[in-house]
Formats: sequence, structure tokens, C-alpha cells
Amino acid sequence: MIHELTNLLGSKKILGKGPECVAYSRDMSIYTAVPDAVVMAEGASDVQKILKFALQNKIPITPRGAGTSVTGAVIPIKGGIVLDLSGMNRIKEINLVDQYVVVEPGVVCGRLNAALAPTYYFPPDPGSLEVATIGGMISTNASGRSALKYGTTADYVLALEVVLATGEIIHPGHRTPKASTGFDLTRLFVSAEGTMGVITEATLRILPRPEAIRTCIAGFPSLEAAAQAAVQILASGMPLSACELMDWYSLQGFTPDTGLDFPDTRGMLLLEIDGPNSMVTGKIEELHALCTQVGATRVYVIEKSSEREKIWRWRQHLVTALSSCRNGTRLVPMAEDIGVPVSRVPEAVRRSQELAAASGVRVVLFGHAGDGNIHTTFIINPLDREEWEKAKQLADDLHRLALELGGTISAEHGIGLAKASFIKQELGTSHALMHQVKNFLDPQDIMNPGKLGFFADFPVKPSHFAFAVPSTRPGSLASLGSKRADRDALLCMMCGFCRAACPIFAVTGREGDNVRGKMQLANLVRTGGLALSEEVARKFYLCTTCGACQSHCPAEIDVAGLVTTMRRQSFKSGYLPKEYQAMVAKLQRTGNPYGLSREKRFRRGQFPQGQCISNSKQAKVLVYLGCDASYLDRRLSFSLLRILDLARVPYAVLDDEICCGQPLAQWGGEEAFRQAARALAARIITHSPELVITPCPSCLIALGQLYPQVVDGWRLKVQSIPEYLYQMFANGKLEFKRSLGQQVIYHDPCLLGRHLGIYTEPRRLLESIPGVTLMEFPQQREESVCCGGGSGVPALSGELAVHMAARRAGQSRESGAQIIGTACPMCKRQLTRGISKSREPGDVVKVMDIAELILMALE
Repeated sequence: MIHELTNLLGSKKILGKGPECVAYSRDMSIYTAVPDAVVMAEGASDVQKILKFALQNKIPITPRGAGTSVTGAVIPIKGGIVLDLSGMNRIKEINLVDQYVVVEPGVVCGRLNAALAPTYYFPPDPGSLEVATIGGMISTNASGRSALKYGTTADYVLALEVVLATGEIIHPGHRTPKASTGFDLTRLFVSAEGTMGVITEATLRILPRPEAIRTCIAGFPSLEAAAQAAVQILASGMPLSACELMDWYSLQGFTPDTGLDFPDTRGMLLLEIDGPNSMVTGKIEELHALCTQVGATRVYVIEKSSEREKIWRWRQHLVTALSSCRNGTRLVPMAEDIGVPVSRVPEAVRRSQELAAASGVRVVLFGHAGDGNIHTTFIINPLDREEWEKAKQLADDLHRLALELGGTISAEHGIGLAKASFIKQELGTSHALMHQVKNFLDPQDIMNPGKLGFFADFPVKPSHFAFAVPSTRPGSLASLGSKRADRDALLCMMCGFCRAACPIFAVTGREGDNVRGKMQLANLVRTGGLALSEEVARKFYLCTTCGACQSHCPAEIDVAGLVTTMRRQSFKSGYLPKEYQAMVAKLQRTGNPYGLSREKRFRRGQFPQGQCISNSKQAKVLVYLGCDASYLDRRLSFSLLRILDLARVPYAVLDDEICCGQPLAQWGGEEAFRQAARALAARIITHSPELVITPCPSCLIALGQLYPQVVDGWRLKVQSIPEYLYQMFANGKLEFKRSLGQQVIYHDPCLLGRHLGIYTEPRRLLESIPGVTLMEFPQQREESVCCGGGSGVPALSGELAVHMAARRAGQSRESGAQIIGTACPMCKRQLTRGISKSREPGDVVKVMDIAELILMALE
């Protein structure tokens, strides 16, 4: 099949068996299944070709967007082809006059709203909006907190382009404000979960952004009291745009994350009003008084937009953050989305709590009380089979409760596999009619088989349970090499939020290049479902360990730590990529990973002696240049030492400087790193410095964080160049003589920023230089975009690294900056490559280290 698919679409769009396919075997649910192939579709014609091929050969097709489903809707339980639509991500048209947009299914909801800002927006706002794709939102009729006022995704679908199982393309719907021309076939594909056809284009209604928004937070003595208050507030006619309910357990992270204190609160309402400023101002005062009348013990009105955004960001990440709320447990989505009439919410809350207490399963209860949508989220020990059995029974009881109260088993997450056995109970004969329509459009049942209850016998097998081995044979789990890595691999919610952060995934679009895919590989290595191999190891080496994913991870998983742990196992097993093997050999032979002769290394004697003191006892500062500055960027070395000369700072440099060994540590070579560290440490210690400074963040981590672990007696203070130079400036030792007249945009190196938290000093240094206007990238500090230079990725995949660098360098173009400033020799080299890759006519931007800019102003 792989050969035929390759002939059909080309090799770049086809992923065959192995780690690439394994990475597509999970979503946020408790289910798993590995496809036989993955097709990276780039347009409707690709989809059409694949569906015709699949129909001819009776091969199952599972459409997939971001894979954020909590129900298993994108799990290919019958194998076949996963059709990855996330690469179809063009916003084709924005029409503000007629208030619609035309988008491909892979467009991310958050990105669409960014494109519409600041005047318009697409109202549906699921908690996963920063990664959720429009195609997936349509296929599950997704919604969020604003559904109370603005409805669900279905309310915004005007027209669609759909490829049917036969390969035929249809265009149901209209772009006109209204139409009366027979069946509205667009609704046939909303909530269909890809079982009727593949959506390849959507025309969506958009709205003007509200002029004003205010948030009110009210605390209550019990969850049921909060639920009853919500009903009363809604019945009063208060024009709420959001009414969120949260129990005590949900609130454990509220005060630390928001700074608001709610002592003795057991239930909370997050309320919001939006609209014209005059209306909102008046109504928010009424709401404050009303909350007190209905029993609130404490009420806050949030005026500042920054504080409001912080609160809603906390609420947005609540679900996945619960995965790490209690040691040894994780969140399990099994009956997390029941819906009831709003008047029955208090009863549903009370009885859900009673069922949970009787079962012994920890249940966190929160949700969109304003539209009757209650999230009953289980927190269990995934290694305990008995807890799983209790959770399964409780899920069934909660689904029955929802139906008993006149509600639904799924208010916004869809059916997938998790609720498939209950859909017939809810829909009755309507489900049989749905099945007839399904059979008419897809008689061979190739479109996402096993979903929406379209089956005679429940198709999920024990092997489709992602926790089969951990729950039944926990003692058989192999260790990845550290307790933290073992814990994190099991803890990962597979939420996919890391998709919004990973710089490699941003270029390749492959799930196996993203953290979630790596987590699934690690889990299967633990359970014995996948053997560690060169191919598997390469996935863990294809990571810059930039830390962006960790800053986006609600569960605060130590991704870099897990990746490093897997690399250690790979190194020990002989699976170090050949590109790195060559660099290790060069490092051990020549003292640097580039294999360059020492004659090419920067030497202090290449310019006047200055303040460099050969008598080591007199110099308190030792400058460790590192391999990049010594061999590949000698201009940086010159600039740094020249600054020290001009400031008359006594310092020493090593004539016999060698690599600090950090590449060995990054690649998992523990013993090799230990030897390299001790060799360099012995040379540094002979100089007896009080302080070591270095221009390389990678060296800074090695000398400052790793050496104390492997070098006996290593207690030297180590500082970055921005920190040291800023201290010099603060102490009046930098006397600037000229104004540069330059606009400089600062790029945060990942290691210096996210890993070491050094954000302020580089910026203050740049601001101190006469004539420098400091500018910022749209994504800066913790959100900074990796240039692609970390962990040796340029050696492993030079083309990929350049694409990553071009992506970052290209962002400087819109700012109008003349210089990209940074504080890392690798970043400087990568961004220079990126500029060359993305250069446009008239581009004048160049990349400089902060030290080079300072020297320009000093001389």
C-alpha cells in the first residue's frame, strides 16, 4: 500500500509504518491504535485521490486535525490510513463586509482569531483553541465558555466543501445571509466526526468583537449553592456571555495562578458580560449585587483586561493541568461532557457528587453551567486496575444520569469511541436513520469506522485500551532511566498543546516530530510495545530541547529531561546518529566537535595584550570562550575581550581551552561528558579564578549546572556575558563614545531565556547603548521561537534547521529592525543563515551579538 500511495501523491506526503505511524496512534482519550499509513494532505485534490484509492481497495480512512479529541474520535481502530489535514491550513478569504471567512480544515482556531483581530472574531472558543483545527471543531460541533450567548460551531457554518467516500466533491451551503433552498446539508457533516466525508473547506460566519468585556468571580459555600445561584442569575435575565462553574478541587491552582484569594470557597462561578461599554458598565454593577443576593460569600469584578486574560487562561488550561494535581494520578476522560437542561444543573451536580462518592473515584466537577454542560473529570491511578473498573462503572452511571435528566451524553466533545455504546439509548430510532444516511454515503464503511455507534458489535478490543499494560501488569513496565521520565511519560495527557510551541513541528507538521508523538514512543518503549531502535532514537535526537513545549504544557512535564533520558538509553544502546558519532570522535580527537585544528582557534595574542594577565593568580575573572566563539565566530571573541580591555578589567583566558563537553551531555553520553568535564575543569582550576564568564549559554549550563554534579569540588561561580556586562555598566565601567542610531530587535536564546531565566539583563544592556532603539519580536521571552540551533540539530538535519531559522528571522522583517541582537553564538549563526534563506529584495537586516554592539559604541 505504501508503494501505491507514494506513486499517487509522492513520498513527502506519505508516512509508512514505524515510529511515524505510532505517533498518530493517540489522541487525548484512553484509546490507541496504529494506522498502516499516514497521508499528509495538502489540498482537496489529495483528499479526492486518497478516497478513491481507499474505496477501490476497501481501506479505512480516519480524518485527523490536531488530534485533541477526548473521545477517541481520531483513533484508527481498524487500521488503514490516517488522513492528516493539519497541513491544509490556508485562510483563503476574509470578507468583513459580508462577515465571513473561507478556510481550510487545518486552520487553527486561535490563529484564525489572530488574523481577524482586532475588529472581528470567530466566537466558538474550546479550551484547546490554540491548537484545535476548524475541521475538527466542525466535526464535533465544538464550543466553549461563550456558547451561552454565542452558540456552537454549527451556528457559524455557512457553507462547506466536502469530499465524499466516492471521491465526489460537493459544496453544500451558501455565503448569503439566508437561503431557503431545501435541506441544509451542511448540518449533515457537523458533528459527523468524519464518518460521512472529509471537509476540505469551510465558509464561516464571523462577528465584530464586543466593545467591552467584564468578568465577575463569585465564591459560594458549596458547589450545589453555586449551581443554584447560576440558575437564579440566568433566570433574572442578566445578559451573561459566560457562566462557568467550578468545584473546590478545580480551584486548588486558582489563587496561586491568579493572585485572587477565596478562603472557605467550595464552589465558584466565573461570570462574564460583553457588549457596548455603557451597557456592560451598568450590568456588571448589577451582577455584583445579584451575586451577593443569591448567596455569594465573596465577589470580585475584574476590570483590567490583563487580569481577565490571566483568569481565563487558567480556566482554559484547567483540564490538562488536572493531570498533575495529585502525585501518582492523572486525568482520565471517560464521561467528561454530559449536558442537561439548565434548570437541572443543581440536581445534576448533586447527584454526580453522590455517584462519585459512592464509587470511590476522585471526580473534579466544573463546566459551562450557563448552557447545562457539566464536565465530570476522573482523577485515578493509571496503574491500578481496580480504579479503572470503578471509573468505567461510574462513567456508565453518569451517562445514564444525563439521559434520566433529559440531557445528552455529549454536549460539545462528540461521541468517538468513549460514548459510542450509549448513543443509541439517547437517539433511539433517530440513530437508525443516521445509520441509513451513513450507509448511503459510505456503503463500504471506509469513513472513520467504529465511531458514532455505527456498528453491530462494539469494535473496541482490549488492545485498543492505551493503559492495558500499565493497569494489568504495572510491574512489567521498563524504566526509561529516571523516575521523573517514567512519571512524565505516563502523565502526559496527549492534549497536543505542544503543537503550538514545537519549532520542529512548525516546519514539518509531523506528529512524530512533536512532543506528543515522542511521548507515545516513550510509553511504548516502557510497555514493550516498541523496541528502541535507530529509527526510534532519531526521533528523540530531532529535538532542540528549546523548552517551548514545556512552557505551553499545562501538566508541567519536563520534556527536555525526558528527551535527554531517552537519549542516554539510545547512546548506551549504540543508537547515536552517525552525524553525532562523527562529532563525538572529532571532539575527543581535537578538543572541539567541529574537528578544526587548534591553529584555527581564536588566540589572545592576535591583538594587543591589553589587560589579559598571564599570571593566573592576579586575574579574578576567567573568560571561557567556548567552541563556537573560538572557532566559528572569532569576531565575537575579539569583541568580548576588547570590551574587557577598554574597561581595564583583569582577566585570563585558557591557551589550552577545550570543549566543555556539553554536546556529549545533550546527546546522552554520560561517561564521555564526565571525562570531558573533568579535563576542562582541571585546566580552569589551575588559574584559581573567582568567576568564569562565557558568551555561550550551552557552556554556561554545563559549567554552572552540570559540572557540580560530575566534578568533585567544583564551586566556581559562572556568569553569562549579558549579566556580567550589565554589572559593568551599572558600575560605570562602560564609557560609550558614540551613538549607533540603530533599531535592534532582541532574540531570546532558548537556553539563556527559558532554561536559565535570563531575560532582563540583555534588554537593559541594549537600552543602555546610545542611539539603540530596542524592539521586540511578537513572540518573546518565554514565548520566544527557537532558531533551530539547539542540541546539534543543524548537524542532524541542516535543511530543517535553516527552515526553522528562516521562520524566526522572517519575523523581524515586519518590525523594520535593522539588526537582530542576541546573546548566543549559535543563535547568531543560525539567524544569519535564516536571513539568507528568507531574504527579500531590499533587506538590510543583519545579526549581531550584544557584545559586538557594545564594542561599536565604546570605540
